[in-house]
Amino acid sequence: MRKLLFGKISTILLLTMTVTACGTNPSTSKSSTSPDGKPTTLTFAVAEYDAQMKTDMQDVINRFQTENPNIKVNLLTSNWDDFHDRLVTWIAGNQAPDIANLSGLWVGEFNDMGVLQPVEQYVDKPFLSSFYQAPLNSFKKDDKLFGLPFFLDPRVLYYRKDLFAQKNLAPPKTWDDIYNAAKALNDPPNVYGFGVGGKYPNVMTGFEYFYFNASPKVAPLHFGPNHELLYDSADGVKALSFLSKLVSEKLTNPNPTDVEWENGVQPIFQSGKLAMMITGPWFAGMLDQDKKVEYGMVPMPTGEANMQSHAVMEPDVISVFNGDKTKKDAIGKFLAYLYKSDNRLTFAINHGNIPEIESVGKDPKWADLPNNKFFASQLDNAINKYSDTGKYGDQFDHIVTDEIQKMYLKGQTPVDALKQSAAKTKDLYNKK
Repeated sequence: MRKLLFGKISTILLLTMTVTACGTNPSTSKSSTSPDGKPTTLTFAVAEYDAQMKTDMQDVINRFQTENPNIKVNLLTSNWDDFHDRLVTWIAGNQAPDIANLSGLWVGEFNDMGVLQPVEQYVDKPFLSSFYQAPLNSFKKDDKLFGLPFFLDPRVLYYRKDLFAQKNLAPPKTWDDIYNAAKALNDPPNVYGFGVGGKYPNVMTGFEYFYFNASPKVAPLHFGPNHELLYDSADGVKALSFLSKLVSEKLTNPNPTDVEWENGVQPIFQSGKLAMMITGPWFAGMLDQDKKVEYGMVPMPTGEANMQSHAVMEPDVISVFNGDKTKKDAIGKFLAYLYKSDNRLTFAINHGNIPEIESVGKDPKWADLPNNKFFASQLDNAINKYSDTGKYGDQFDHIVTDEIQKMYLKGQTPVDALKQSAAKTKDLYNKK
């Protein structure tokens, strides 16, 4: 969902839903194979990642329909801001699209509503085995798969190569390295040591970059069996205390609670006034286009030396809403075509995501482009931050964000911030 924040695409905020393919709406997807030979009609809803998204998806559909003349696919496109609420409205009116591109944050919510179909009934095992397995399996619940990865975005640490070279500093591998480099390079207002965003969104995600890399003992989950928040632990306190230390010692951009982690911190780095920050793969392309700063990238530094690094992701998916058995074959054929290697290669090159299909990630046409092998190498140990957030994922995010903001504003300690988050979150998930 945050893709709308990225540089050149931040202006693409459509005010109304754009409907292509003969101006249809979700209710027209009732058509299906019938004795009179009419084609099966599917509705496919996607979000506008950028100005090219609608054109690219329509091109895929046109080629699919040429090869499958008995299947018609109507494309719906929406800006991210409106998309969730439109989907809820369609679901309530029994007009949900057959297939939709979702933020991973919504999968738990829609699955809890009982409107998502297990993907396995539409595709075969060889199809599923073509994916990077860690991201794929992160969308399973009770051994059923409710989303196919569509946009993968492993976060890594960006640093200023030129500034590090001036101080003879090695690229950071641990949190101590981050702290020491931030102290050595911090020279406000010319350069700030490390970028921190304390304004919604991605405040909780910013904390998770550190929490999921605090120690080898940290599980890739948010909750225990009774919705006990795992943040409320020694490793959680360690991670939040590290962020608090950077802010309290003024080693970061000033006033973090006024700055968004991506949309706010990225421009500071681009301007040359930031030594380090954590963000996703799209930013490398933005920096390459700007050609203003000399940068490098490393896996997320860890709380202990020599432990496995984990990139945190906010992935998007393709999910199936329609359980109409008469459309099963058509849906399966369209999913198989959408994820054909050549289609996903074109999508990855055009839109800056990391391919979810392993063969595409290894294709020289993609892998030989700058930085791509590095990002693909992060997938095997990446963590899908939405994997267990369930139907209250958005409210959970706001709870934790509020408590972290109180910490940045000196209202409470990291210990209290996590205890308050845990208590409020448990009440949220256990409410009747």
